[in-house]
Amino acid sequence: MIMMKNKTKTFGIGILLIFSLLIFPNTGMACFNPTDSFATEVALNKPSITYDLSGIKQSEDVTVIEKEKEESPDIPEVVYEEVSKPTPITPTEVHTELPLPDRPPETQEQKKLPDKRIEPSFEDYIETNAIIYRSHYNKDVAVALMEEEWEGQKYLDVKIQVPTKFVYSSYSELRIKLDNLPPITQEVNQEYFKSLGYENKVGVQKEKFDYLRAHLIKENIDIAVWSYIFEEEEDDEKDEKRESFSGFSIQVRNQSTLTPELEEEFKNILETYGFNSDVLSQAEITPRTIQDVDLEPAIYIELDTFDWGQALRTELEWLQSNNVISGLTDDDIYGIIKVADKGTAGWNSKIRYFKGEWMQGITEEMSEETGMYMMRGLSGCGGFPIDLLPEEVPSGVEATDEEVAWIRDQIKKWRENPEMQIGGTSTDLARKTVTLWVYECTPVNQQLHREMIGGWEIIIAESQKPSVFDTFAHPPGLWIPIACLLVIMVVILVKYRGRRRNGMA
Repeated sequence: MIMMKNKTKTFGIGILLIFSLLIFPNTGMACFNPTDSFATEVALNKPSITYDLSGIKQSEDVTVIEKEKEESPDIPEVVYEEVSKPTPITPTEVHTELPLPDRPPETQEQKKLPDKRIEPSFEDYIETNAIIYRSHYNKDVAVALMEEEWEGQKYLDVKIQVPTKFVYSSYSELRIKLDNLPPITQEVNQEYFKSLGYENKVGVQKEKFDYLRAHLIKENIDIAVWSYIFEEEEDDEKDEKRESFSGFSIQVRNQSTLTPELEEEFKNILETYGFNSDVLSQAEITPRTIQDVDLEPAIYIELDTFDWGQALRTELEWLQSNNVISGLTDDDIYGIIKVADKGTAGWNSKIRYFKGEWMQGITEEMSEETGMYMMRGLSGCGGFPIDLLPEEVPSGVEATDEEVAWIRDQIKKWRENPEMQIGGTSTDLARKTVTLWVYECTPVNQQLHREMIGGWEIIIAESQKPSVFDTFAHPPGLWIPIACLLVIMVVILVKYRGRRRNGMA
C-alpha cells in the first residue's frame, strides 16, 4: 500500500507513465497491418439463414480447431473474453492500455526490459472453434467458418483470409522527457501548431484524462503535453500535500540525436506554452533502437486487385450447395459481395444483416437497436499461418449418419415402385450422389435424373446387367486395399495355372 505522504510523487510519476504509454506504443504489440486487413468476413445473422457444420467437420481437407475459451492464449493487445458480447463503449469509457493516475512507479526490473515489442503467436488468431479449408476461388487463400451468438441467436461467420507471415524491422528513436514544470495556465492558439505541421489528436482521451493538454503528431514526431492543477477538496486530509505540475513527452522516430532544427522547434513549442526555452536543457534525452514486427501476405497476391466479393460469393454458393448453409438467396449474395472488400473483417468491420440490408461495420443506429458497439484495442496482430491450411481444396462435404439414413429410406421407397425399374444403386458419401442403375429408362425414373433431392444428386444410369446390390461408397482410400487384394489373387491364379500346365506336360 502506498502511504499518504508519497501521494504527490506517485501521482506525478503515474501521469508521466500514462503519456509514455500514450505516445510510445512499443510497450505492447500494435502492428500497422493487423490480421483482419488481409480478410473479408460476413456474419450470416439473417434469421432465415441456417447452418449445419456436422458434415463438413467429417470431410477431408479441412482443419477443425476446437479449443476451450478459457485456454485462449494471452496476447499483448487489449482483448475481450467474449467477442460476441463486447462491453459497450461510451465517450467516457475509453478502452486503452493507459494506467490510472495512481499507478505505482516502475520497478528497477521493469526498467531493464528491452525496447522490443512482444512477438505474437500464430495461435492468437484462433480464439474460438473454427473450421478452416482452402478457398475454391483461390486455393492459396483460406476460408474460416466460426460460430457466433448474439442475444440468443446463433449464426455462422464466413471469412476469406489471406495467410500472413511476420516481417521484422528496426529503427532508431529519440525520446525526450521533461517534467516537474509549473502548471500550464496559458491558452494556446491551435492554428500555430497547424502552421508547424502538427495535428492535435487529443480527441476522446481528453474526456478521460482532463490533464492532457495536447497530443501533437507530425510525420515522425509525437508530443504529449500535460498539466495537472491540484484543487483542494473538503475530504482531503490536513497532512496530505499535493502539488500542481506539468510536463512534455516527446518521441522522434528514425532519429538518434537532437539536431539543431529539432531543438529550435521544441523550444518554440515550450515558449508557446509560456516556458523559457532554456528548460529544454533539463530534459532527459534517450536515444534507442526499436525492434518492430508487422504482418504481410505469406503468398504472392495483389491485395488491392484481388476480387474479395467474388471469392466470398464462390464460398457461399459452395457452402449452400453442400448443405452447410441454407436459406441464402441470390439477393443476399448480391448484397454481401457489393460491400465485401479488403479489410471488411473483424468485430468492428465485418459485414452484417441489419434492417433488410447487408452492411459493413457497426453504425450508430445498429448500436442503439442491437447493443452491438465498436470495440477498442483489437489490433489483431496474431496473424494467420499458412500451416493451418490443409493440403487440398475440399471437393465436397461428406454425408452425416442422419443424411445416410434418410437417403437409404428414400431408396427403399423408390425400389418399391415397379416403374422405377431399379436393379441396384451406388451411393458416394463424399460427393453426396446416388446412382440408380435401372433396367431401362422410364418417364418415372427420368424425372429424377440430375435432380437435387435433400442435398443428394440423383443420377439415372441404364445397364444391361445392373448390380443387384446397393453400395455406399466412401472416399477412394477404401478401395485401394480391395484393388491390391484382387491383383494378388489374379497373380496367384496365373501362377497356379502355369504350374498345372507344366505338371501335365
